[in-house]
Amino acid sequence: MPKTRVKNDPEVTEENKAWFSSVIEKAPFNQREMAIRLGITEGSVSAWKKTGQISVNHIMRICEIAICEPPGWLRAQNKEKPSGQDRAKYQPLPKPLAEILDSYKAQDLSLDDLYSLLQISGRLAAKNQKISKLESTLEASEARSEGETKT
Repeated sequence: MPKTRVKNDPEVTEENKAWFSSVIEKAPFNQREMAIRLGITEGSVSAWKKTGQISVNHIMRICEIAICEPPGWLRAQNKEKPSGQDRAKYQPLPKPLAEILDSYKAQDLSLDDLYSLLQISGRLAAKNQKISKLESTLEASEARSEGETKT
């Protein structure tokens, strides 16, 4: 995916600044840890907070790491031109994931517990996708078989 730069639109950069400050405040880790997870310098994270000029790719990575939704302008842009895999990235958190995150925020879970549960939920989601694909393939195969036996 090519790196998509945010335009110097003052409304977008102001929204990004507010969004990113909120993400940093709510995240289960500090600014330095976010920089490490993103593979960038802490100075870049500080610059994003000041300028709001964050690439779309970095916004999406932040959303994955901090388990949050992108800023409103990006969600709106996605609604205008939805596409399969990208559309899934902007969906609200599934209820079980939201509950896990709420438990962490209420300090009922440690950071290690949070990561473990999120990894497990990710694996389960991937397995559910595979099962759905297999079911679809099986249904299509059965439909073909029924069609062949009728002729």
